Amino acid sequence: MGRSQTRAVVLGVVCVGLLGVVTNVATGALPESWNPYLWIAWPLLLVVLGVLVTMEIRRVRPEQNHLHSSPRSRELLIDRVRRYWIRGVLDGSLYQKARIELGLQLRIDAPHPWQALVARPGSTARAVPPGTSVTTVFDELDQLMLIRGAPGAGKTTMLLELVRDLLQRATDDARHPIPVVLPLSTWALTREPLGEWIVRELAGQYEIPRADVVQWLATDQVMPMLDGLDEVAAEHQDACVEAINKFRADRGTTRLVVTCRSEDYERMKRPLRTYGTLTIQPLTRDQVREFLETTGPQLAAVRLALSQDPVLWELLESPLNLSIMVLAYGGVKEGSIQTGGTVAEQRERMLATYVRTMLRRRSHVRFRPRRTARRMAYLAAQLSGNDQTVFTFDQFNEFSVPFRGAPLGTAGSLLLLAGAPLAGAGYLTLGFPGLVLGAAAALAFALGAGLELIDKIDAFWFRDPSKLSEMSHLLSGRFSSDDVFSYHEMRGITAIVAGAGSGLLFGLSRELDIWATAAYGLSVAVAVVIVGWVCEGFTMGLIYLQSRDTHHELPTSRARTIARRGLVIALGVAVLAALVPTILVGLTEDLAAGVTYGGLLAVCAGVYTFLWLGGYLIAEQVVIRVMLHLSKVFPLPGRPFLHYATQCLFLRRVGDSYMFHHLSLQEYFAGMWPSQHQMRDMVDERLPGL
Repeated sequence: MGRSQTRAVVLGVVCVGLLGVVTNVATGALPESWNPYLWIAWPLLLVVLGVLVTMEIRRVRPEQNHLHSSPRSRELLIDRVRRYWIRGVLDGSLYQKARIELGLQLRIDAPHPWQALVARPGSTARAVPPGTSVTTVFDELDQLMLIRGAPGAGKTTMLLELVRDLLQRATDDARHPIPVVLPLSTWALTREPLGEWIVRELAGQYEIPRADVVQWLATDQVMPMLDGLDEVAAEHQDACVEAINKFRADRGTTRLVVTCRSEDYERMKRPLRTYGTLTIQPLTRDQVREFLETTGPQLAAVRLALSQDPVLWELLESPLNLSIMVLAYGGVKEGSIQTGGTVAEQRERMLATYVRTMLRRRSHVRFRPRRTARRMAYLAAQLSGNDQTVFTFDQFNEFSVPFRGAPLGTAGSLLLLAGAPLAGAGYLTLGFPGLVLGAAAALAFALGAGLELIDKIDAFWFRDPSKLSEMSHLLSGRFSSDDVFSYHEMRGITAIVAGAGSGLLFGLSRELDIWATAAYGLSVAVAVVIVGWVCEGFTMGLIYLQSRDTHHELPTSRARTIARRGLVIALGVAVLAALVPTILVGLTEDLAAGVTYGGLLAVCAGVYTFLWLGGYLIAEQVVIRVMLHLSKVFPLPGRPFLHYATQCLFLRRVGDSYMFHHLSLQEYFAGMWPSQHQMRDMVDERLPGL
């Protein structure tokens, strides 16, 4: 028998003994009218004992799993990394699509058309010999390197080619670490230690048991591939570098790769602690000319434009722009490409042509070009506004609606969800006074949600990272005595006011004595404390809760999972909240009144807890999605539209998430969304003839 089972059994025996003593004492001390109901104590003990045993076993289960990770989990992780990033992203990259459009069915492992330089810290950079694989360079740099380059140079493509080769190693050798791709942009949301962030991202993004991830990370069985250091919010990039360096210092044997734009990396205050840097060089004119000459007449218009406008050569220094130009201008008539202007103007015209061309080639009866462009602009603006590159349906919140009134809609739905059951339960149990109490409780909940509760839920869903940081700081016990006093003082004042108010209401309406009135008031105060304590305690745990079923869009699978867990917790809170009024009111008035009032407080506490721990999230998602659909900003359902956007080569799907094919494309679409009122004019201006 393990320690957990031993503690649970000992605790159960102690509880049984205490209950026997309490029951014998209660038989003589309690009113005779209570004696017929004392038999309930024994079934109640069994329930409490079962809960304690379950909680104790579940508490140590992660430690047991930590010792023995599942081979099945390793197979799943390898398969999902390969499916998400190699088949879904690398094989579907714009570079490969451009080759397919031109009929250049080259092998996936064909040499790159671009060149690279490699350098160790303090040494002179040297050219990588043509045909050298990135895996060879990675091994030469002791499997710890930085990949740099200009925007669109192919950093992510090179990273994924490395991942593809390392996945094969991990498949052939169970001792080899598994490469896992993690977009760094989400780190800025919490700015937590990198190891904790990796565990959360791996468990959530790849749907792997958290205990297995912890064990793998501790024993260097996973190899983080951190993509897009430049995509971290600019004000947090230096902190991200420090987090990566600290992670490296704590785990000296962990191998990893980081990608970053050269310009952004040079602005950072501290360098990454890596064994070397691989810098991707711009395409040369000879490389571009050789590529275009192999395509035959399909790109004759591009070759003519290059001969007429030397500025275009600067635009085609990156493989991304070369690929976009192939897709945008492939097959057009000679002389149809507008020349002249700066590189930025040429790039703007090229992207506009690319968008129009893709929408024309992949036309869809349900998704009109103008509306599709507007929806893509909205999606890009949402991601760019939050310094993110990865989109999931869980990101929709009341700040996602591009017009005023969304907070009123969510607050109204919240008031309805809370008010209907509370007011109804109050009227059925206590008549008109109960109706007033239930309605007041619902209003208090809605007001609290508008002030303090929304503040916490904002942090709960990562809308405000600073609040999440403060909340985590508070709940972890790392705060000053002044913070403790003010926090508990606020909760105590709320409980006292609520209890005194309800006690006064019932005392005046029922003409009860002071002790009965105090019993009613104290019952509410205790119920408020229980609800607040439980909700605060479980909030941080639910933040990291992930769903293994990712098929639902509204409410999302994660929201459903959290709401189900919140419902179970709410039922437990309801039972606890009912016990105190049942005892206090039963002793001061009568047992029937105590049971009735306890039932009312149970409903109030249960509804309040459920809305806090999941119910509010579901209500908000429904309201926001309906608002976005009615405003024609984002459709309902949205997954068919996102699938269409992937067919148009605007987005790519990574597991259950979506990303733009490149940050440059996201920035282009985001530039169409300055405000809701200027949306139509911006689409007409940037995409004429759409």
